[in-house]
Amino acid sequence: MNRLQLNMVMSNPLYRKLTVYGLIFLVGWLTLHQWFLLLLPIALIIYHFFLKNSVKTMKQIKITPFMDRSLIERIQFEQQMAVMTSWPVTLFVMRVLDWKWQGTQQKMIDDAWFEAICQRIEQVLPPQAWIMPLDDYDFVIWMPEQRRDRLTVDLAEQMIRLLRVPMEIEGDVRFWDGCIGASALNGRTITVEDWIQESKMALQIAMEQHQEIHIYSHELIESSKRTRLIEQELVGALRRGEFILHYQPKVAPKNRKLIGAETLIRWTHPRLGPISPGEFIPLAEKTGLIHAVGEWVLEETCKQLKLWNRRGLPTIPISVNVSACQLQRSGFAEQVKEIIERTGVDPKWIELEITETESIHQLPLVLDTMNKIRSYGVHLSIDDFGTGYSSYEYLYHFPVNTLKMDLRFLMNDTKIVQREIIVRSMIDLAKSLNLTVIAEGVETQEWFDLLHRLGCDGIQGYFISRPEPAKKLEQMLIDEIRQFPMSLAAIG
Repeated sequence: MNRLQLNMVMSNPLYRKLTVYGLIFLVGWLTLHQWFLLLLPIALIIYHFFLKNSVKTMKQIKITPFMDRSLIERIQFEQQMAVMTSWPVTLFVMRVLDWKWQGTQQKMIDDAWFEAICQRIEQVLPPQAWIMPLDDYDFVIWMPEQRRDRLTVDLAEQMIRLLRVPMEIEGDVRFWDGCIGASALNGRTITVEDWIQESKMALQIAMEQHQEIHIYSHELIESSKRTRLIEQELVGALRRGEFILHYQPKVAPKNRKLIGAETLIRWTHPRLGPISPGEFIPLAEKTGLIHAVGEWVLEETCKQLKLWNRRGLPTIPISVNVSACQLQRSGFAEQVKEIIERTGVDPKWIELEITETESIHQLPLVLDTMNKIRSYGVHLSIDDFGTGYSSYEYLYHFPVNTLKMDLRFLMNDTKIVQREIIVRSMIDLAKSLNLTVIAEGVETQEWFDLLHRLGCDGIQGYFISRPEPAKKLEQMLIDEIRQFPMSLAAIG
């Protein structure tokens, strides 16, 4: 046994407990003969079950400070010791990000920087803790909770703050950032691979939610299981015909005349029941299924418009949501044109609502795509205007016809004068650019009256109608003919 291996054994909590408790008992209560008779079998048991196995395990581990090729074996050894001593431990996985590569593909960290990062993080680690590289830009941190009053979150935040201090190696200065996923052992029987995976799952959530640390929990397990199940079922949902379209009307505030509608996708799973678009749309974008789903939504909307036209119903503009990732896909404009030509619908009745403008990175490609779509006669609108700082920049660049104001962030604001000023400024801005203004998310008479007074062109929201199936919107069109026979006839 070399010095490093001996230090690991002697620093183990079990070894220390046995030493302290054994000395107290033996010195205080046993005679020399009794001490000898008791010590011999204890020594043999410890040697056979603990020291012998420990030395054998450690001989199999290539213990090197950095890029340890036997990381799993080392964690297994430490995990066994923690279970034997009931010692609470937490496994961290820390993702280190170089600011130089923010927004692009993360570049792997070389050995010199791995060593420098490890040395820096070790400054705040307790004596029994250690840090080792896991892969190209992740680190594993073994964290015995020696002080129960020291929260895991506090220690993680210390590490991240220390990591953000600029580092230099031979004139190369780096600015690092990071986040951490953590999973506590809590006496569980779990494989090392699963334990690391738990920490990685928590790390992924921390990154998605822009947190410094996220701790794995049972709730996270259930949420993750549901997410994985939805992701699996999403693949076949389109083929099985589980998606349907609902339509939410838009009306003119001056007379509540129907001036359009928005197509909204709905999914009712045979076992899971209704699944919110806010739950499955991000997964569709993540897996790339959004392109097939988006194509289906646009084509079904065009078919429905054509069907109403054949039945002699007045035609109203129908808007379809388009995500940033769809716009940034080469050939999207040509796909839109092909669907319109195949279904035979007049393109002037189709409007594409551009969502998630803050996620657009390929601006030249997007502008080219939007200009092509406009040249086909399709209208464009910016959705959720007012919810992000980048909306004004895209309003300047994008060749859009309509601006949709999202008023949800003002709904609970009690400062009536201030919110009226904000809404008025957005409407005036749109009018100065010759854009049509639609307010969405309107739920009360008070807001309806305010928007009417400020000159908003259209209103959409639960105050007017919830999203309804096509048959319900068809009935609304029939009712509109009776109420506004001349105006709708002119539109159709």
